[in-house]
Amino acid sequence: MRIWVFLAINALLVVVAFAALSRAVLKYRSVWRATSQEADRLRGKLIDYAETGFYQAANAKVAVPDSKTVRVVFLGDSITQRWNLSDSLLPYEAINRGIGWQTTSEMLVRLRPDVIDLKPAAVVILGGSNDFVPQRGPVTLQTTQNNIRSMVELAGQHGIAVVIGTVPPICRERMPADGSTDLTIQLRERFNDWLRQYCRSQGCQLADFDMAMRERPVCDYLLDSVHPNDAGYAVMVRVTRNALGRALPSGIH
Repeated sequence: MRIWVFLAINALLVVVAFAALSRAVLKYRSVWRATSQEADRLRGKLIDYAETGFYQAANAKVAVPDSKTVRVVFLGDSITQRWNLSDSLLPYEAINRGIGWQTTSEMLVRLRPDVIDLKPAAVVILGGSNDFVPQRGPVTLQTTQNNIRSMVELAGQHGIAVVIGTVPPICRERMPADGSTDLTIQLRERFNDWLRQYCRSQGCQLADFDMAMRERPVCDYLLDSVHPNDAGYAVMVRVTRNALGRALPSGIH
């Protein structure tokens, strides 16, 4: 009798061990697959760090605008990419060219394929959020300012009106408690102040999303710490329309 009990216990231990080993193997395979995918993504970033090919297929399908079409391209990061522009900006033909996690350095490289080559009447530039995230740096404030200057100058050389958006405010209560929040907010505020001064002296119009989204508690306009919710995007639509009205000659909007 004892030997049967002994054998049963050992059989149970073998089953438990096999189950644990199976879970470990499956977990390892899952981690390996995710790591392999991330490695492929990083290799792609090394080859095309600005992701100029991200919208290559979509750009190839964009026709040259006719005389009745007022095309506006939106260039930015995830705040732009998440923005549903389909009907909110009518009668403008709004084309979204946002890519998540991008800095203004990457946006500058994409300006020709994703903006200039599409021959828009205007471009709305909204960048800077990721320039001042410690994990994405280092991108200095001077570098970010120079990137904006270069985009404005290049667009102007091609007859494209420029609207620049200030970086929307942060919901401090939802930011990680890692000590980086104060510096991030400080850099964003300094950048927004610079944008206001720059647009007053240059041929660009300001869409002051930061100021407009302080009409109510900031967190009311955000899904998380930085991305707008429907109420936030509704404010951005209103501000953008006003800025485009100033940027484009009367009679074509």
